[in-house]
Amino acid sequence: MLESERVRAFVQRKGLQKKLTIPSSLPLPQTEDAKLESEAYMEFLIELLTRLRKVYAAVFLLSLVIFFMPESFLHLKFTFENYNPAIYPMLGMIVDHSVKRMIEAGSGREVKIIITSPASVLSYAIQIALIFATLASLPLIFYELYMFVAPGLYFHERRLLKNAIGAFTFLFILGASIAYFFVLPITLGILTITTNPLLGQTEAPVLMFFSLESIFYIVFWGTVLTGALYTLPAVIYILVLLDVLDAEYLVQNRKFVILAILSLAAVITPDPTVVSMLIISVPLIAIYEVTVQFALQHKRSKRRNYWKVSMI
Repeated sequence: MLESERVRAFVQRKGLQKKLTIPSSLPLPQTEDAKLESEAYMEFLIELLTRLRKVYAAVFLLSLVIFFMPESFLHLKFTFENYNPAIYPMLGMIVDHSVKRMIEAGSGREVKIIITSPASVLSYAIQIALIFATLASLPLIFYELYMFVAPGLYFHERRLLKNAIGAFTFLFILGASIAYFFVLPITLGILTITTNPLLGQTEAPVLMFFSLESIFYIVFWGTVLTGALYTLPAVIYILVLLDVLDAEYLVQNRKFVILAILSLAAVITPDPTVVSMLIISVPLIAIYEVTVQFALQHKRSKRRNYWKVSMI
């Protein structure tokens, strides 16, 4: 959809259609109409800022709730007796899961976690609260996104956008699940195995110590970033619907996208082998190819609709 068409749709929604008429094929003259269009753009930006403020406020308030939520709430006991923030048991669950995996991979050898900075535990607790608050705010984020762009879309494009938002949620859950249940055990196992041969080979006592920073990055951020990476096809499809990206451009630059996916997967997984990277990237590349086909089909459908309207 042309930019002038999007502005026209927004202007009509604001009740300014009687004041402003924008030709579909001619550029806007620099007259009073251009001034009215500028005012429409200002309303457009004001609405964007208003919706962003709602999202930021929701994430901030939810992060506070999650951070200070009592541990008893996790056990469905809604009481504030013996108050202890639930965020720290959540962090403890991440550490326990990681240590268990590394002990299994290290043939039962002892694994210890060290804290290298006094403020690191608080920092990671805040990060967990922010991420969980963002995930909990996704319905509001999607609603605000849809309400913002819907006035400039045709009816069938609105329906496709709703489907793309649903696909976004599904792909995030899929990517996070693949990371947590398949990639992380392999990554932690390989990191432990590569350290294990040195143990017992020196006269000096050598123990397996892992910093809380490294464990938190591998487990928590590895899961979240993999989930975010898997939403890339949905984001691309939404951009195609909004005419920001062209389907033919995706086809022509396929090899660069695949290279970018492999590079991002390699950064997310600290595994020195390519096993974890391939587990993440291969399904994502397949999903990307399916997305490209949907984008091409959308372009062909849009072209057919254009010719049908032109012949009427």
